[in-house]
Amino acid sequence: MSAEMQPAEENRAEVILRLCLVMVVAVIPLILDPASSYFIFDAPKARAVQLLALFAFAAWLIRERTGETGWDWREPLTRPLVFYAGALIVATILSAAPTIALLGDVRRREGLLTQIAYLAICGLTARELGRPWLVRRWVGLLVATATVVAGYGLLQYTGREPIIRVLNDRPVGSLGNPGSFGGYLAMALPFAVMVFLRARSWLGVGLAGVSISAIFFGILVSYSRAAWGASIGALAMGAWLLLRTRTTLDMRRVVVAVSLMGLLAAAFFWPRSPLGVSGAAGVVPPSERIGENLDIGPRQRVLVWRRALQVIRDRPLFGVGPDLFRFSMDMSTLGPQYRNVLGVSRRTHNVFLEVATTTGLIGLAAFVWTVFTYLAAVWHALPGLSDQRRAVAITSAAGCVGFLLWTQFLPNTSGTSPIFWAMLGMGAAVAGQVGRPAAPPPVPPQDPRPGAR
Repeated sequence: MSAEMQPAEENRAEVILRLCLVMVVAVIPLILDPASSYFIFDAPKARAVQLLALFAFAAWLIRERTGETGWDWREPLTRPLVFYAGALIVATILSAAPTIALLGDVRRREGLLTQIAYLAICGLTARELGRPWLVRRWVGLLVATATVVAGYGLLQYTGREPIIRVLNDRPVGSLGNPGSFGGYLAMALPFAVMVFLRARSWLGVGLAGVSISAIFFGILVSYSRAAWGASIGALAMGAWLLLRTRTTLDMRRVVVAVSLMGLLAAAFFWPRSPLGVSGAAGVVPPSERIGENLDIGPRQRVLVWRRALQVIRDRPLFGVGPDLFRFSMDMSTLGPQYRNVLGVSRRTHNVFLEVATTTGLIGLAAFVWTVFTYLAAVWHALPGLSDQRRAVAITSAAGCVGFLLWTQFLPNTSGTSPIFWAMLGMGAAVAGQVGRPAAPPPVPPQDPRPGAR
């Protein structure tokens, strides 16, 4: 009877595994906490990420127990992910506050448990979601969720949002911070454009056009210069890869997409427009819109970066531990300029400095190795992929580049980091067998009879 139950058990485990991985991009960005006085939604998002990763990993173990596939350690992302996980674990053990490093800061919760969850999501996505119908569903849900988040932010921008009532500040959507709101949408924008270019029906084209409009205008009204630059960089990266690989495109749709975003940008930046910088449609006073009124400014960032370099100098190998940058210094020994800035900022506002301060140069090397391995695998795979898989690989790479550009000036959070790692895993999934050694030829069956040929 157990043998009869195994296929059903394996099928249920596989459904749960795929559902958890898809929910990362479909549910995590939507989670918010209306009771938060500072619109910090990172803690509930981090807990949801941990639960999804735990259920996905448990489902994978159950399926592997009933199946015979096993994990292929020759997959290109496996070794850098394992090395990075090892650096995180060692940094947690050697930190001055292992409990906080394990669980994370009370407001952010990006400690070891959340960081390991990111890596598990990346590895399992790369392994499990490579089938065409799963890729299409994953992309569709990512774009749909980003459209909902953008629309929610636009309601906040016009003062019509009824739940958390963001007043006198830039819209935060369901990400809790205007920079995170814009950065998340910058990662999703290349996927919306890709869906628009490749939709097979006019209904799909129309819905994708709505998504482009909402997402792009959401990026603009975030008033985050980092998000603006990231969206430009992501689109430029995608365009360059499409031209480089000579991917077939409908040029009429390309013109329509570019014209649509150009018109939205003109409506936003035109001095007399009621929708943009100088207009009266938004709840943000025009004098406060361009800037970081919910965050630190350029001069303060320089102070934070200088302090981060000092932390790296003091703890070069494994850093101070995950999510412990703010707690790594005695505030009483710092000048007033540091006390004021670090009292607001719990992050380094640079992804590479964040990794280096919390996991050391060893962790930074593992992170860079992971990203480089992913980009190299996608690059080598592009010429041999079908148009559909190539488009997803290109947009995944563009979204990841957008994340890396945006996080040079703003902190990554538990609302954006899982999307980055999921995109990285999806790009590796559609790349297929790239980076794996060729499988040995099958051995023909032998006749057991003596003397038989």
